[in-house]
Amino acid sequence: MQSGAKGLAGNYLREEELREDLETYFRERYLHPPAEAKSAALAMVAELRERNYVLCLYGPGVYGFVHRTFLEYFCATELVRRLQEDPEYLIDRLLREVYGQHWKDPAWQEVLRLVCGMTGEKYAGQIIEFLVGIDGLLDHSISPNLLLATYCLSEVRNRPALAEPGKVLLQAISQRLQKHEVYDPAFLAAAREIGTTWPGSQEFERGFLAARFLETRPISHDFEVALALAILPRTPQLLSGL
Repeated sequence: MQSGAKGLAGNYLREEELREDLETYFRERYLHPPAEAKSAALAMVAELRERNYVLCLYGPGVYGFVHRTFLEYFCATELVRRLQEDPEYLIDRLLREVYGQHWKDPAWQEVLRLVCGMTGEKYAGQIIEFLVGIDGLLDHSISPNLLLATYCLSEVRNRPALAEPGKVLLQAISQRLQKHEVYDPAFLAAAREIGTTWPGSQEFERGFLAARFLETRPISHDFEVALALAILPRTPQLLSGL
C-alpha cells in the first residue's frame, strides 16, 4: 500500500488482496490448513473493522486504514523488522531501496523518520550520513535531503551517541549557508525539535563565534543566527556575538 500511489490513494487495498495476504500469513506463520486460514482471515478483517476500528470500508470491496498514520507506522515497523531479523536485508539495502528512492517523496517522509528513530543509534547515524551525501540543492531553502536528515536526527532518543553524524550534518548546512541565500522556516522548525541536544554542535558554535569576532558573515547571515539560537545554549558569549 505504501509503495503504491501517492497520498491517500496509497491507503486503498482490494478486499481480495487483503484476504489473500492474511490467509498466506496464517498458513505460513501458524501452519493453518487452507480452510482454517481462510476462516481466520475473514475473522481478522471483521475484527479490525468492527471491533478495533483500524480498517474501514472505503467502497465496494475496498478497504483502507482509518487514518494514514496506521499505514505509515506499520510500514516503518516492517522495514525495521526486516533489518533486524532478515540476514539478507542489510542496512545498505535499506539505504539504497528505501531512502535512496523515496527521500523526495512527501508520502514517505513520516515513514523514513520513524524508521530512523526505531532503529536507534545503531543505524541512525548511517541513515543521516547517507542523506547528507545526496545532492539535493534547491534555491532559497535548505536542501530537502538535509531537512529530512534533520528530522531523522530529531527522532533519535540517544542523540549524544550520534556526535559525528550530527557534526557532519551541521557542516553540510553551514556550507550551504556560506554559498547560498537561504530562508527556510521548515528547517528551523525541524532544528528546534532537536534544540540544544543537537549532537556534535561544538564545532558549529566555535565557527559561529569566531566569525562574529572576525566580522565575517555568510551570505545567509540572518538564517545562520536563527539556527544558532535554535540549537545552541544561550550563553552570554553567544548572545554578545549576535
